[in-house]
Amino acid sequence: MIFRFLPLLLLLLECLTGMAQSQQEPWVQAQEHIRRGEYIQSVPILQKLVESDSTQVEAALQLGFVQQRLGQLPAARKTYETVLRRDTSQTEALNQLAILSEKNAQYRRALHYYQRLIQLDTTNAYLFKQAAVQYSRLEQLGQAIAFYNKAVALNPQDIESWGELTRIHLDINDAAHLKLAGECVEKGLTIDPNSIRLLLQNSRVDFRLGRFAEVITSLQKTMAQGDSSAFYQRMLGRAYYEIDSLDQSIFTFRRLLNAGEETEYVYGGLGTAYLLKAKKIRLILISMPSVISNRPFNWHKPGCLTTRWAWEMSMSWKANLHPSNGLLKSTRKPLTCPNVRRLCTDWLSCTIPIR
Repeated sequence: MIFRFLPLLLLLLECLTGMAQSQQEPWVQAQEHIRRGEYIQSVPILQKLVESDSTQVEAALQLGFVQQRLGQLPAARKTYETVLRRDTSQTEALNQLAILSEKNAQYRRALHYYQRLIQLDTTNAYLFKQAAVQYSRLEQLGQAIAFYNKAVALNPQDIESWGELTRIHLDINDAAHLKLAGECVEKGLTIDPNSIRLLLQNSRVDFRLGRFAEVITSLQKTMAQGDSSAFYQRMLGRAYYEIDSLDQSIFTFRRLLNAGEETEYVYGGLGTAYLLKAKKIRLILISMPSVISNRPFNWHKPGCLTTRWAWEMSMSWKANLHPSNGLLKSTRKPLTCPNVRRLCTDWLSCTIPIR
């Protein structure tokens, strides 16, 4: 009896197999085009698959991917939105829509998609970090800090989040947030003590706290790794003269000028360093007579250890300091005292104007 219906069963099985193959063949063909980078050829195949079967979520996601690669961003957005209408919890579609929104600078919309993703997965540190990025772009810094804190709570090894937390605390710029910035950058540096970004941020924290020796230590490390950004070089020059390393400060600012950084900030820093050095020389010259001899000092006496000119030169920083570029000018003259001659020659040798 069963053998009577065997041909019919075989025919039915062949039809079902053919239908499955007919569905599978376009998908395989589309995948082959994508593998070869032939995205344009894969688009009509994928579109046909999606239109013929509304449940083809994988084909729709693949179509959106191809449209993105071809730069068809509005079409890709529509494709992903279609997927979401069929399945509101489709995470890949939500993620791609968030990325597309970021590319178009639609940060509020991107934030909306990341918040929906967070509702679906509350343990993903990356999603909290991306939401924090959008809050930061929208200048909602309190919310940005809250979401970055959640991100580092889930992933304490995330150096990027520690760096962003430090940056935001520094940008808010008050005593409480400065303390928090120091704590964040310290935690980041325990993970990677050679991170250039964190070392630079650490130098900003130390600078605001007046810890100039620590600023120099951090910036020397970043310089050793190849960082030479003008902003932090100016900070280094300032830190040097704050700890009375005036020659190092002058050298740093002159190096910036030689590199083409001829800005008012660099000239101002260089001028300040020269001014401080001139004051230092002046104090040395003033104190020399009392150190060398207890007798009353006569500036007009011809054979004196110094000359009246040495005194005038030590005072000349007031007259010769140019307000815009801070470069001191002077003229060499012979001195009778070798020690004073050496001091003044050293001073003059490092105050030649930079052209």
